[in-house]
Amino acid sequence: MREKMIALYCKVYTAAYNFKTKEKGAVDIVAIVILIAVAIGLAVIFRKQLTTLLKSWFGRIGSAGDDAIESGVAGSN
Repeated sequence: MREKMIALYCKVYTAAYNFKTKEKGAVDIVAIVILIAVAIGLAVIFRKQLTTLLKSWFGRIGSAGDDAIESGVAGSN
């Protein structure tokens, strides 16, 4: 009986040790999922502000590109 108890103790101890040391990856995955959920939540909450900001940025990029093309065409003559 004592041998069975020792064997059971060893199995439980090994299982607990493996769970403690090898399950760190699951915690990292949960943290990443939570961060993605927070980012999506913020994007939904600040949707109008983000849309306005992106339109402004792309408008500036477009006008700067147009200016560069016009100056490049005018400079090549």
